[in-house]
Order: sequence, then C-alpha cells, then structure tokens
Amino acid sequence: MEQRRWIYTPLPEPVPITEQVWPEGTLPLVCTRTMAYMHERYIGKCLDGLLMQRTTFPVQVIVHDDASTDRTPDIIREYEAKYPHVLKVVYQTENSYTKPDRLERRAAVRALVDQGKYDAICEGDDYWTDPLKLQKQVQALEADPSVVGCFTDAWNEKNGERTSYMDGVYALRPTKRLLDQRDMVLGQNIPACTVVFRRSAWTTIPRSIAMGTIAGDTVRYVNITRKGPLLYL
Repeated sequence: MEQRRWIYTPLPEPVPITEQVWPEGTLPLVCTRTMAYMHERYIGKCLDGLLMQRTTFPVQVIVHDDASTDRTPDIIREYEAKYPHVLKVVYQTENSYTKPDRLERRAAVRALVDQGKYDAICEGDDYWTDPLKLQKQVQALEADPSVVGCFTDAWNEKNGERTSYMDGVYALRPTKRLLDQRDMVLGQNIPACTVVFRRSAWTTIPRSIAMGTIAGDTVRYVNITRKGPLLYL
C-alpha cells in the first residue's frame, strides 16, 4: 500500500522544500505538524526551521493555530502568503484544547497529516537547526522498515544558553539505539521536536484516553511502539 501511494522520483540531491516542484497530485512523503498557541515570540523561528529543510522527497508543512489572540496568526499568514505551495494552515476560530469535542474540531488537521507516510512534530515554541534533519531521519527509516520512528537529542535554550535535553534536567539519554514499548512505558522524556514516525504505526486509541491524558507524547510513543522500536540517532 505504501509503495503504491507515495510515488515520486527522488531528487538527485537535497533541495530546499520551498524550491521544490512536484507533479500535481504527488502526496508528501513527510508531513510536518506544528501546534501553535500564543507563540508570537517563537513561531517565526519555528517556521524558518521547517522551511529551510532540504530533502530529496516531497514535504508538506502543516500548522494549526488554536485561536491565538496575540500576533501568532498574523505571523503565520505572512509565511503562508509567501509559501502557499508548501505551507498549509488550519486556523481555529475558537480554542479547541479546552473543548470536549476537540478531536472533531481538529479533524481538518488530521486529514492533512494523514496524507504523509511520515509524521514529523515541531511545536510552535520549538525549532529545528539542521537543514538536513528530515533527510537524515527519513533515510534511516527507509533503510529499516522494522523501525517505527526515530528521534535525537535536542537543546534546551534559556537566556541565550544551551544545555543538552537528555544530559540536563532529565538525565535520561538512552543507553541503547532501539527503544521498545517497555522503554516507552517506563518513560524516556523524548524531545518531541525531534521525532519522526510512520503514520502506519499509529493505532486508534479509546476516546477516553485521547481526551483524558495530559502526557500526550507518552501516549503516542507507547502507541506506535506496539508495531516496533524507536531508533535513537
């Protein structure tokens, strides 16, 4: 099924996704997913990190603004106007996070993300620093179909100073490269902005869990590792 759906001719070398042109109807191999809410101080840097990605495959950048009341939507619209072919945005008119029907309110976002073979997460107050991030991670996943996703370490930045996410307050740098579901249940504090995973690994979970948990990232990792391990790069 995956081989039938994502049909494209890879570029000979990585090219900025803002400069790529694909035949009409080509599905993105990767969909990046950004939730933004009151992130006017950070969203520009976040979008810059997404849009500077250089790949040999098609990428769709998807942003969901959850009814921010600061300048976040205005900043996103500036980028959307400049890169309409690669940036797709869903603007909520009412904040969905606090609503009991938030899953339904976010259906448009899920429909966009579901187009990709891979899902790459970067929230509106995070950003990427490596223009080859997606290229490296997708190459690793394409090389090993048994792996459901991969992740890396990240920087925590405060007052202009950087510390390693996993060597800092969490001190949970993995001691092995492949982490299974048991590792996820025990908790790894994986930096969400580094994760890329296969959409095919996601299994629908009960609504009570989806709506009732605060640790949504942990639920995601426990869910997808039912199908295989996560690779630590």
